[in-house]
Amino acid sequence: MNSQRTYRRALSHQRSAVTILEVLFSILVATIGLLGAVAVIPVAASQARKGQIADASAVTGLSAIHEFDARGMRNTQRWFWWDGNAYQGASTFFGGSSSYCIDPRFVADNAISGTSTTFPYGASGIPAMPRLNLTSSAAPPYTSAMSSIQANVEFACDDDLVVLEPTDRSLPAAQQYPRDDTQAILSGRRQTGGLMSWFATITPKLDRYHSAATATNEYLLSIVVLKSRPINLRTSDYGDQEWTVNVTAFNSIGQVGGHAAGASVALRGGDIQISAPTAEMLDIKRDQWIMLAGTATVIDPATGTAGSFTANRFQWYRVTDLDDEPVNNGANWVRDITIAGQDWNTDLNGDSSPDPCIAVIVRDVTAVYEKTIRLETN
Repeated sequence: MNSQRTYRRALSHQRSAVTILEVLFSILVATIGLLGAVAVIPVAASQARKGQIADASAVTGLSAIHEFDARGMRNTQRWFWWDGNAYQGASTFFGGSSSYCIDPRFVADNAISGTSTTFPYGASGIPAMPRLNLTSSAAPPYTSAMSSIQANVEFACDDDLVVLEPTDRSLPAAQQYPRDDTQAILSGRRQTGGLMSWFATITPKLDRYHSAATATNEYLLSIVVLKSRPINLRTSDYGDQEWTVNVTAFNSIGQVGGHAAGASVALRGGDIQISAPTAEMLDIKRDQWIMLAGTATVIDPATGTAGSFTANRFQWYRVTDLDDEPVNNGANWVRDITIAGQDWNTDLNGDSSPDPCIAVIVRDVTAVYEKTIRLETN
């Protein structure tokens, strides 16, 4: 009986608190967990930003496709081309089997300069397409082209509304409207940030015809979505926004160093090497889009042999991977990049060997949406 009392008394005197070592170990575990969470925050924020940009690009691109049809942009009579002196209607430049760039924002800002007439900007001696404005008239006759203000309204996404947040957090946020000082009222459309904008390229489906006389009316419409494109697109400030580099090698998957004898000469997604005089001209990022451009001898789909005429070919590709930095090979700066997109026939002239082409780089292109269309030419 006494022994049981002694045992209970001994148990009651045992310490129930944790030791210093246990406390330090718990602090260490908690600190490691917090540091791990802190390390994930920047990565999560980066992924969230990418998701927001992808979502905004999708909204802009899909809306632009509907806008293209709703505003009658397929109708070539609504197109205007600046010839360096005046706007010309479609009857002076449209001939079918050619490619066109509809970019009223750029053309309207540079109507006094001949450099606004082509895409890519300032092209000379390389494949290029006319850069067009659109009519500002709602119905025929179409006699006037869009102004810069009109083009900015039509070709910028109005989904990112400007919201004013009061310093007093108890008050609700408010949308911003333009003010008409002559009437002392708020008027017009709600103001937007203009973060996302777009232009379009239209290229003929070269696999649908085999001679200039039988040119198809099927075209590939590419809606090119851009983030933070400058409001001022005058060529004096535009040189670092759009430029061309040479494509000097096609290294298709499984064919490093070029095309092996007897191998297919179609690039179905793989490595290409681009070259430029300066490293800055090769400044591109993963998930950016570039356009390949070259002169192709059209293949007769019935016989599989080269037809009787050539045409410029243009195709957009997404950059999926690239070397960390450009490398100087002694003559130029070069960089290997991996692209994804439609097949590109590297044998453009039918001699069974890859032919050089150029890559057009437009800064801040976030997405390209494509659709086969027919133009309204009457």
